[in-house]
Amino acid sequence: MKINNCRELWAAWMGERSWASEAMDDYSEEETEEKSIALLEKWVFRGTKCGCIFGINENGVYVGGYAEGSDAELPIYTLVYPFTLEEWTEALDHADADGVEEWKRANNQNLARLIDEKEKEIENMYKQNLARLIDEKEKEIENMYKDFGGEG
Repeated sequence: MKINNCRELWAAWMGERSWASEAMDDYSEEETEEKSIALLEKWVFRGTKCGCIFGINENGVYVGGYAEGSDAELPIYTLVYPFTLEEWTEALDHADADGVEEWKRANNQNLARLIDEKEKEIENMYKQNLARLIDEKEKEIENMYKDFGGEG
């Protein structure tokens, strides 16, 4: 079946989803194109691992991955009407995989940066504590020396 608008896309896609019953609570048979677009925006975001984006253009629709914590520009997958549900699913799966992969990359970099910062913080604390302990021991030795009649 070829999909020619967002109403048809929404109806076809919901027939494929395990969470469709929850999504269909938002739907009625008299859906307008505008309502179908809003539902697709909502459920493309909610129904993907990375929270993909959905949009329309004059020739069809597009989807793209999203990665929280990343400034990377991820690929946009455009589908020109008419397209099949299989083409839609493939584009959405690619977009979601892009977002997940970028999220892992971005957050692993952030984790590595945080680990480096913590290591430096611990090293500085160690150096400060070591310097304080050395000062205390030097004063203790100096006081012991004075107690035994030395001049310090």
